Amino acid sequence: MAAPNVSYAAPGAAQGGAVPVLHAPPPSLAPRAPHMIDRSIATLLQVEMTRTLQASTLYTTRKANEMVEQLRHDDPSSRVPPLLTAADETDMAKSRMESLGAHLGGGLAERCVASRSRRLTQDRARVHDALDMVKFVCKDLWAVMWQKQVDNLRTNHRGVFVLQDNAFRPLLGLEPGSLYAAMQLAFAAGVIEGALRRLGVQAHIHTDAGGAPQCAFHVRIT
Repeated sequence: MAAPNVSYAAPGAAQGGAVPVLHAPPPSLAPRAPHMIDRSIATLLQVEMTRTLQASTLYTTRKANEMVEQLRHDDPSSRVPPLLTAADETDMAKSRMESLGAHLGGGLAERCVASRSRRLTQDRARVHDALDMVKFVCKDLWAVMWQKQVDNLRTNHRGVFVLQDNAFRPLLGLEPGSLYAAMQLAFAAGVIEGALRRLGVQAHIHTDAGGAPQCAFHVRIT
């Protein structure tokens, strides 16, 4: 069967029997809306991540102690490592949380720097020295992670900085001194350390949460 003979007319042309051209609406020039998730989802994910690491660390500690006990039973004269204590379990859990935080902090630092470069001129967007990098963490990175900026930043101008948050969001409602609270602080310290490392600065982070939810992060540039 032969294809129908269809003619098309230019816009505004008056041709008898011609089929008018269909025009698609012009594409929108408005910027695309960013992909976003509810903040509560990220909070719940971190809660489950912390609980999973707690359970995993407890299981690892128990299995290691069972192995030590078995070795002692099989050969009492052999030299075996001591049993792991609750302090060892806490240190292990905090170390694992800190590693996760460092991985996240490094990735976020890259994203924040790229976003900052799009908003500012090249010279203003550049992070020049250690002080600029710490300020970047206090403002840009803190806002992404905890929806606010650091409340106070102090330095001795010798490579030591103190970042103080008067109401650190991850500690709100938590029992001070609990393992869960310690893991949240370790995660935050890892985020800071990972971000600074990705920016080219090696740092050691010490946390102080004696007045939780107020806490301070002592950053020593190495």
